[in-house]
Parts: sequence; structure tokens; C-alpha cells
Amino acid sequence: MVISFAGEDREIAKNLAGKLQNKLVNDRTVKVFYDEFYKSELWGKELTEYFQKAYGHDSRFIVLLLSKYFATAGARGILIGIALGALTTGLRVLFGVDRPYGGN
Repeated sequence: MVISFAGEDREIAKNLAGKLQNKLVNDRTVKVFYDEFYKSELWGKELTEYFQKAYGHDSRFIVLLLSKYFATAGARGILIGIALGALTTGLRVLFGVDRPYGGN
């Protein structure tokens, strides 16, 4: 599982990742990709390629944390990439929406 979020939502993402990491669900251990969990592994890597794998065939689920901060042009590009990845790999997308962003 990977979590996609705007930098301003890092604390929310970190809290969620910490709660999900290594949880047992249906007799399977949940592995979460959250960049701070993999700092030493990311050091010196080609990040574009690494993230393509992490957000692509290496994951079964992606959690999108949608908030007012996620509404940038760059984030829209990320969403398009994720949508294309979901179509080609069967990646399942889960949404977490900040209440003010999603309406009442």
C-alpha cells in the first residue's frame, strides 16, 4: 500500500502510515510505503524509477489524501498518472478526503 499526499498533509499521512504499517488484515501483513520509513533505502536511488515501482506494480492499493493542498496542477498530473497505472496494473485506489475540501 502506498499513500499519496500533498506535502502540507505530511503529518496526516505519517499518522495513517504508522497505524497501518505491519497490521494484520485477513491473515496478511500490511506493508505501507511512506517515504520516511524508507529514507536509507531511497538514498542515492533514481527516484523517478523507484516511485514508479512503488506506486505501480509493487503495490496493490494506493491511498490518496485529498485536501485543499492537493488541488495543484502537479497533483492533478500525479492523479492522471495514478489513474493510468490503475488501469494497466489493477491498482486499487482508496480516497481519504479532508472534510472542508470534500464539502459538508
